[in-house]
Amino acid sequence: MVQKNLLSLLLVVVMALACSAGRARAENGLTVTGSIAFMDLLKKNSDEVSYLQLIPVSPAGKVGMHIVKGKLLFKSDLPKFPIPADGKFRLEMGPLKPGRYLLAAQMLTAGSQYTALALRAPKVTAEVIIPPDAKFPLTVNLGQVAFPIRRK
Repeated sequence: MVQKNLLSLLLVVVMALACSAGRARAENGLTVTGSIAFMDLLKKNSDEVSYLQLIPVSPAGKVGMHIVKGKLLFKSDLPKFPIPADGKFRLEMGPLKPGRYLLAAQMLTAGSQYTALALRAPKVTAEVIIPPDAKFPLTVNLGQVAFPIRRK
């Protein structure tokens, strides 16, 4: 009985710490918001392992790529966020280094190209730009974005 109570108490403490860490990230970091147009297309090409992620862009304007579970994806160590069922996203993370970041949908399902960059308009990527003098907390609203998905 004592072990069960201790385990329950430990679980409550861990959950409380996790919640406070999430609030600290939001209060001191970056929040990226927006909505996804053509959500039916993204839903059709994603599943429970698909996610949204910011992708860092090098000063030379390049993004890294790597293979994960047989899929060619954009390279990023930044947090992964589930694709929202309603198409409205709110990505909260710690502060980022100054630079450019692109929003991508990653680990898309077989039959598509596995990853797609968000666009604000045809051929205009949805970018998050963190200036050198950025003050956090910082919120960036990307507005409405779309993920053009090509079928293989």
